[in-house]
Amino acid sequence: MNDAVADESLPEQASDLAMDAAVALEQMHFGAARLLAQAALEVERRLAGAPIAVDLLPTCIIAQVLYEEGRLDDAEALLVARLPEIRADGTLAGALRAYGLLARVAASRRQYGRALVILHEADALAGQRDWSQLRAASLAQRIELCVASGRVDEAERCLSRLAALADQQDAQHGDAACEIERCHTVAQARLALTRAPLAVDVASLRQLHDETLRRRERYTSVWVALLLVEALLVSGQRDEAVERLSELLRLAPAVGMHQTLVDCTPCVAALMRAIVQRRVAPAGDISELLSYANVLLSRRQDGTVDADDVCAARRAPAAAGLSERERLIIGLMGQGLSNKQIAIQLSIAPETVKSHAKRVYSKLSVRNRTEAVTLASRLGLFPVPRSMYA
Repeated sequence: MNDAVADESLPEQASDLAMDAAVALEQMHFGAARLLAQAALEVERRLAGAPIAVDLLPTCIIAQVLYEEGRLDDAEALLVARLPEIRADGTLAGALRAYGLLARVAASRRQYGRALVILHEADALAGQRDWSQLRAASLAQRIELCVASGRVDEAERCLSRLAALADQQDAQHGDAACEIERCHTVAQARLALTRAPLAVDVASLRQLHDETLRRRERYTSVWVALLLVEALLVSGQRDEAVERLSELLRLAPAVGMHQTLVDCTPCVAALMRAIVQRRVAPAGDISELLSYANVLLSRRQDGTVDADDVCAARRAPAAAGLSERERLIIGLMGQGLSNKQIAIQLSIAPETVKSHAKRVYSKLSVRNRTEAVTLASRLGLFPVPRSMYA
């Protein structure tokens, strides 16, 4: 009898642990977040036929901690294995974390085409589930990636969609409307930094940063702070930019924040380097933060790709999502068909198949058909034929 009562309480225990893990992550208590998430998973494993949705949030939180530690491969592998469940039965919270982090991991490797494909898939899922927050988040992140890879026109189109989405929320209140407006403010500033730096609304970014702190969203506030640092620099407010970045550098080693700062923009990295080289002097003693900041810059250099790779990313097709024809071709590749066999089946020329394949490789940031098929199947870009596992 007591065992039955205990079993009935397990789903609630798992859910409570997962939510506590999410709170700990937002407070940047990364070690506690991982322990709580692992505890939630352990409770889930004791349940037969446990709800998948409860299981996904702690998995996403563990992946986020792995990312912050710089363990990008581990974070990616953990999430990719769960994508089919996220698409089929996942919650909004899980989808937001999973797709956003997978895209960030790809962007950290300068695989902008792959990151944009992932966000395109998130946008499609948002349409299927009517998840306006996921759509807003994916559009905001696409704008960031488009700006980084030189696709400014595409970024403008994404901002127009995001602005329309934000307008629809004007008469509404609550967390969803607040999150969508935050995405819009960040995306506007990100694009303005490229299009018209002097027109960046610094006051709005300051207000947004203050609001995230009032809501006790410390981790989210870091991303806003990094954007604010860049906006302050371009608007000539260098002293405040130096102080705000110094605050982040003092905070980082205390909480174990790593990859977020490694992945900062070149503009912010240049200011970090100036602090390390003592070409600018923040208020107070900075000796304790110099070593850590230097390590961050070193890791950033280790992860730098050649200029040719960045140029290739900029030349990639603007419509980052795979077209229906490209999905069909990658699916036929997955069945083991050659280019000639695919051409016969689709009644097109082999050279046309080859052209489609090259575009797919570029969008997915892969080198050959084996890598393309493997990645596309993991991302769920086409159904994997049973024959592949026969």
